[in-house]
Parts: sequence; structure tokens; C-alpha cells
Amino acid sequence: MNSVISKRGKQKLVYENHLYLFSKKTRDNINAIWVCEKRSTCKGRVWTEGMNGEVIKVVNLHNHAAQAARPEAVRLVNEVCTRARTTQETPQQILAEVVSEAHANVAALLPRKDSLKRSIRAMRKVGVSGDQY
Repeated sequence: MNSVISKRGKQKLVYENHLYLFSKKTRDNINAIWVCEKRSTCKGRVWTEGMNGEVIKVVNLHNHAAQAARPEAVRLVNEVCTRARTTQETPQQILAEVVSEAHANVAALLPRKDSLKRSIRAMRKVGVSGDQY
């Protein structure tokens, strides 16, 4: 199964360039049901065999086009967050390294640089004081 981690630490399933969030287990606790990340406007659903298994059933189709660059953009934002927590690099250094490797289509989907810098500072502040914001 192909997946990425959200900025809140949750697993997102990547299937046919759409991102899905875990919703619930089936009644028999064997399969997992995943919903489209745009669940407020899209009814896209898939079932996987267990939490980390392959997609076994597409329940509903999406009402929007897939974005091929979106999973990579989520992965890069996650990398920014990880580096913010684990290194002492400045926000500018982190962004320079992470964004420089991004394709133009992926970079277009990333948040603005000042927003990413603010997120880096907030993560580090939470890490030092232990408080949640």
C-alpha cells in the first residue's frame, strides 16, 4: 500500500493519485474503509484488506479530477515538519533544501514559504515547552 503521513501525523492512503483518510473498520474488523480527503464534497470511498493491505473494492467514484502532484506535496510538507523537529537548521535552510528538490508541479501545490516558516517555528515552540497550541 502506498501512503503518506499528514501534517497531523495520520496515515493517508494514496490510490490512483487520490488521497484517502481512514474512516473505520468493517463490521468483521478485517477490512478498512477509507474516504476521500475532500470528504465534505466528494463521496469517493475504497476498502483495503486490513489497515495496510491492498485496495480490494472501490465503493464510490470521485466527483473531481486526481492531482498527480498532490501526494508528493504532502510528503514534502511532512519532510519539512520532520526536519523542523529533528534538526537545528533555520527555517530558510530547511525550505531551501526541501523545496529545491520539488518539481514545478509539486511546488505549485505547496503552502507559501512564509506559512511554512511559521509552521516550523510553531512546531519548535511546541517541542520546547511541551504545550499544544
